[in-house]
Amino acid sequence: MAEPDAPHGALADAMSAHVRPGIPVLRAVLRPRPLEPVADERIAFFCTAPPAAHAPLARHLEETHGARVTQVSGSLADRARLRDDLAQTDADVFVVELKAAAVDVVAEEARRRGVRVVLAANDVLPIAGERSLDVELERLAAEAISHAPQAVR
Repeated sequence: MAEPDAPHGALADAMSAHVRPGIPVLRAVLRPRPLEPVADERIAFFCTAPPAAHAPLARHLEETHGARVTQVSGSLADRARLRDDLAQTDADVFVVELKAAAVDVVAEEARRRGVRVVLAANDVLPIAGERSLDVELERLAAEAISHAPQAVR
C-alpha cells in the first residue's frame, strides 16, 4: 500500500536487505475494480482501508470507473461503525469488497433499501516508476522453471 506520496522508498530499501539477491521489492497500491459497470452511478464504496486511503480510492473510482462517489467507508471490519456509516449513506449503488461484514450488513441493508450491490475486486497496481507485479511474478516463475530439475518440469 505504497501511495505515491508516502515515504515507502526507505521501507522498500530496508526490506531488500532481507530477501534473496535478485528478488525485487516492489511498491504497489490496491485499487478497487467494480465487477459491474458503475459509470455515472452515485456509489458508496465499502472496504477495510484506513481513512487516509479513502480520498485516493474515491478518486480512482471516479477517474477510472466513471462513478460519482458519495461516500467511502472503511468500516467493513467493525459492524457497529459500519451500521453508523450506512445510516449516513445516500447512494444508488453500494460497491463492496467481499470480506468481513459485506454480506451480513452491507448487502442486507442494500436489499432492505432496494439498492444495487456491486462486488469489487482489488487490483495490485505499481506506483509510478515501479515494475508491474504481474510481470515480475511471471519472470520469477520462468526463472524457477528454468532452474528446476528436468523431472519437475
